[in-house]
Amino acid sequence: MPYKSKLFLKLIGLSVILLSNVLVKAQVSARNDTSSCDGTSLLYAVPAGGVWTTTGGATIVSPSSQATAVLNLDAGENEFTYTLGLESDLVIVTNNQVFASASTDRTDDCLLSANLIGNSIPPGGNGKWELKYPAPGVLIQNSSNSTTVVNNLPFGTTIFVWTITANECSASAEITILNNSPENNDGTDQSGCTNIFYIGAETPPALGNGLWSQVSSPGTVIFNNPSDPSVQITAPIGQSIVRWTINYETCSVPKDFIIQNNLPKPEAGSTQLLCSSTSNLNANPVLPGEQAFWSIIGPQSEIISDPSIHNPTVSNLKQGTTTFVWTVNNGLCSATDSVQLINNLPYVYAGADTTICTSTYTLLANNPGSDIGTWSCTNPLVVFDHINSYNSGVSNLSGGTYTFRWTIDNGLCPAWDEVSVNSNYVSISAGNNTSGCSNTLDLNATAIPPGGSGLWTIVQGSATIDDPLS
Repeated sequence: MPYKSKLFLKLIGLSVILLSNVLVKAQVSARNDTSSCDGTSLLYAVPAGGVWTTTGGATIVSPSSQATAVLNLDAGENEFTYTLGLESDLVIVTNNQVFASASTDRTDDCLLSANLIGNSIPPGGNGKWELKYPAPGVLIQNSSNSTTVVNNLPFGTTIFVWTITANECSASAEITILNNSPENNDGTDQSGCTNIFYIGAETPPALGNGLWSQVSSPGTVIFNNPSDPSVQITAPIGQSIVRWTINYETCSVPKDFIIQNNLPKPEAGSTQLLCSSTSNLNANPVLPGEQAFWSIIGPQSEIISDPSIHNPTVSNLKQGTTTFVWTVNNGLCSATDSVQLINNLPYVYAGADTTICTSTYTLLANNPGSDIGTWSCTNPLVVFDHINSYNSGVSNLSGGTYTFRWTIDNGLCPAWDEVSVNSNYVSISAGNNTSGCSNTLDLNATAIPPGGSGLWTIVQGSATIDDPLS
């Protein structure tokens, strides 16, 4: 703006003194026109003594001061005039101030997403949403739109900033979003050759709590402490799905875990109570891809007909309990199940076979203890001294073989053993006493049995026996 000159006249009496070239110029800072980003500015003019005026709605703090602040600038151009006497100068202050506001329509504190709502961007300007503090994982879908969606909100408060920039001016506004959904990320699926599993799940926040539950399973899942994130879990064979749910305020966040118990499922069968030394095992058949075999705990003389099949015959079972083990391998894991075969047959021994030359004999079987033992014989003429005594005497044995059976009954099973006694005893008679008038006599004794022999001898007196062996 060019300088302007004015002649001032000062009357002193009749004299006229010319005051010329007195400078009147309005200035703002170092130049005439300026701009503002906050709706305020500073005006400055020289020389002092003038008055500031404006045609707009701005507020001039000190209109009569050559340096003054102006407030509440109208948007766009604001004209200010500094007037000193009849001269004036014009200053234009352009108010480029922008305003920013931020809000959300989110009403549920449990959501992991929210709508960010900023005010509109002025023409020629731009806007940007950003986090005030770093928050890994948070995703702003379109940070340059005034209205956008944010996902993956972390637990707690997150502050977002909406910044608008236009005409070299900027403004920002903040919005704080509260997310009460607790984190529930820790822990992994489990698998193994075991029934026991451990999952290190997320620890609930202070004032929160957690709870384990079963979603699905081929059986019943057992949690040793359902509120412990590091719980011990007993899971059946196969796949189970369990859930860890964290609760905080009104929010609940579940996480499911897969537990894969890869153990095969051998079933050796039921306990067998036997009165025999022979039986059949009956395990479950193997599935395709599995292999299995039978074994014995503490084997003695037992015999398994084919250890590789599920239902073999076993023989030579001892008295008492024998434990058979069915082992199944599915290529990942091996597992066993056992079954007991209880042979309740009592031990029985009738004694050793023998040959005697008498009509009596003392039997010698095993002592039955508290069980009941009984002797029997197929020959009804045999006489037992004590039929229930393991060492009973027997009499009335004549020549021939006698079979004696010793039977023990323990209340569960009877068992018997036999002993043969071969009696070579011969009942003989020399005939009846006689007398006569002849010096010869025919003797008539018991006939000699086949294979035997006989001999006549003189006990008293004198005589001649024609054939002592006949």
